[in-house]
Amino acid sequence: MLRGGYFFTGAFWERAQQDGAIARRIRQSIEEWLTALRRAVDGARRRGEIRREVDAERTALELNSLLIGAQWSYLLADEDHSKARIAILAKLGALATEDIPAKSFDSVRDWKRYLEDRHE
Repeated sequence: MLRGGYFFTGAFWERAQQDGAIARRIRQSIEEWLTALRRAVDGARRRGEIRREVDAERTALELNSLLIGAQWSYLLADEDHSKARIAILAKLGALATEDIPAKSFDSVRDWKRYLEDRHE
């Protein structure tokens, strides 16, 4: 993250409604990011980590919104990401199947431990 916020969010707000190569490239980057989030959600569904009925496109939008909220939290709370982390972990926990232990969503450290352990 750049000091003061995430580059693409600022650039997107400033250029999204404009014409030209820069505006098109920024929109393309945002679309690629949302596609990557959607694919991650689809992959989690296939692996049985989140419920099958979860709408991947809507969930990608919701996760992106939480990440934008994390940027605001960063700016408002002097680099404190704790509220944003809690919100993101709560969202992931609400989507998860029972195959993921509930304690995995207690903290970022627990989530990282879960991700590392599942590959062993």
